[in-house]
Amino acid sequence: MKNLIIILTAFLFTGMFYSCEKEFDSIKDIEPEDQEIEIIVRYSGTAHALLREEYELTIGLYDENWEHIRNYEMDVNDEYMRDSDGFIYEPYYKLEPGIYYLCGVWNWMNSSVFESCTCPDPRIPDTKFVVDGFEKVSVEVELIDQTKPTDKSWAEGSISYNGNIVDYAPIMIAMMDKDFNVIAEDCRTTAGHNFSSGDRQYCGPKVPNDGIYNIFAYWDLNWNEKYDGGEPRAYYQGHAYFSPGLPMCGCDIELTLNN
Repeated sequence: MKNLIIILTAFLFTGMFYSCEKEFDSIKDIEPEDQEIEIIVRYSGTAHALLREEYELTIGLYDENWEHIRNYEMDVNDEYMRDSDGFIYEPYYKLEPGIYYLCGVWNWMNSSVFESCTCPDPRIPDTKFVVDGFEKVSVEVELIDQTKPTDKSWAEGSISYNGNIVDYAPIMIAMMDKDFNVIAEDCRTTAGHNFSSGDRQYCGPKVPNDGIYNIFAYWDLNWNEKYDGGEPRAYYQGHAYFSPGLPMCGCDIELTLNN
C-alpha cells in the first residue's frame, strides 16, 4: 500500500511538472504585438479659458530617434484637464513595440508643436515611454505654464457693425474695471476701418490679471479719440478672470447706436 501511494504521488508530480513546463513553453511562444495607448493630460496652471471655450491641444509623437511620426490634435477646455482623472485621450490606432517620445502645446496663441518655446502657450515637456507589446500603455503628461503669474493679459475678438452708417474711421478700445472706470487707455485698433469690408479683429490694451473687466469699444467717426454721442459703441461685460500672459479670446463685440 505504501509503495502504491509513492507511485501515485510520483505520477501526479510528473504530470504537474509536464503541464507547467508546457504552459511555460506556450508563454515563451507569445510574440509582442502592436498595443493601444492612452494619454492622460493634467494641468494645474494659471490659464483659464472662458466657459465652453476650447483651444487646440496638439501632442507630437516621435520615435526613439526623435523622428516625427504624427500629431494628436483635440480641442479642450482647462476644466477637462483639472479633473482628478485628468483629460484622457485614446488614439484609434496602435503602436508597435518600441521607445517613443511625446511633447505638445496648448494652442492659445496658434503656435506649433514644432516651434521653439518662445510663445507663452502652456506646453507638455519631452516625455519618454515604452511600448513592450504585451499590454495597453498609459502615458501621463502635464502641461507647464510658460508665463509668470504677474504677466498682464488682454482681450481678443472681433468687432462687428450691422447698421446703416458707411464710413472709414478708427475703432477705439478701452478696458474698464467692474465699476466702469477706465484703467487702460483707449487703444486704436487700426488707422481706419470700413465695416462694409467685414468685421475687424482686435487685441485690447494689456491689464493686470487679477480683476473683473469690462470692454468699451466705439467707432471714432469724428477722429478725435474720444466717444461722442451718435457714434456706434458697445460694452462687453463681466470677465471674471484673465490668464497671466495670455489673451482672453472670444470677446466678440457688436457696435450699435442704441446701447
